[in-house]
Amino acid sequence: MPGQPEVRFCSSADGTRLAMTVSGAGQAVVAVRIWSGVEALEAPIFTTRHWVEELSRDFLYARYDARGIGLSEREISRFTLDAWVEDLEAVVDTLGAQKVALIAFSHAAAVAIRYAVRHPERVSHLAIYGGCARGLLKRTEDDKALNAARAMIQTAEAAFGNYGSLGASFRRSYYLRWRPQFTSEQLETNDRVVLERIGKVGFGYTAAAHDVDVSAEARHVSCPALVFHAHDDAFIPFDEGRLLASLIPGAKLVSFACANHQPLETDPEWSGVLHELREFLAPGTTAASARRDLTGDKSTSRMTARQIEVLRLIGQGQTDKQIARTLGLSHRTVEMHVGRLLEALKCHTRAEAVRIATKHGLLS
Repeated sequence: MPGQPEVRFCSSADGTRLAMTVSGAGQAVVAVRIWSGVEALEAPIFTTRHWVEELSRDFLYARYDARGIGLSEREISRFTLDAWVEDLEAVVDTLGAQKVALIAFSHAAAVAIRYAVRHPERVSHLAIYGGCARGLLKRTEDDKALNAARAMIQTAEAAFGNYGSLGASFRRSYYLRWRPQFTSEQLETNDRVVLERIGKVGFGYTAAAHDVDVSAEARHVSCPALVFHAHDDAFIPFDEGRLLASLIPGAKLVSFACANHQPLETDPEWSGVLHELREFLAPGTTAASARRDLTGDKSTSRMTARQIEVLRLIGQGQTDKQIARTLGLSHRTVEMHVGRLLEALKCHTRAEAVRIATKHGLLS
């Protein structure tokens, strides 16, 4: 993603200063997060960078740091759903768009749902990835189950309230529920950014998120809605995603056979997520559709911007190691991109892929 995004600030209803940034152009799309998948506004890391790169190609993509996190005001006292909704109201108002599409991640689904119900005239579409209507404490009345839920929440206090080896151990366990396939390098990077940008407010956020229930409000969402959820998600169970989709009138549920709470760029499901999301937000006018019209070959619509970037460098004669250095990726990540672009183009060799891409103008 070329250049550093411009970070601007706005104020929530209670005066809390919030950092936000926008990239791209076109229909306004706002990413809504509490803290799952740290945004790192000025320099997105591997957990969110692919969302920024891809959606900025087709839309005006807005992101913000929630209160207490990142570049937003760090000293806060309100960890409530209403406070998070007020923050989103401030961001949308600052953006100035008459209508916006919302993409909510994880427990931030509740924030987007309450906003969409309060301001139906401002929301054109609602997409949710790995979300739920109910926090852990609102899913059961069974005492044993509630005690287990409280114990899980206390794990977050140990994870984010202790920066020693005990805290690191708990955080690692927490992250691996979010994504079981995290590599050691990814765990280290994620932990460093979480500590820098979230720190001890992580527990306050976790406790508050698990005490939320917007089941009744979800029934009053009036805009088109799309719900993504992984079948084997250990962070928020698939049954909660299915329930959420059933509560929102007319919502479409898209599921993936994987265990990742949210997809990384190298995950097989990422291209499918991207295609579904683009078709939902702007059917027939997305970059994927434009490439399909250009080439007459639907296979190219499954290629991501990163895969095309890798293919361009292959066309310039670079090896996988050279591409990794150029793009700041691991050697293994480049290998995975090459394999998937060959699959998308139905090719067996790199030379064949370059010939097809050149013929259809994908590398120009």
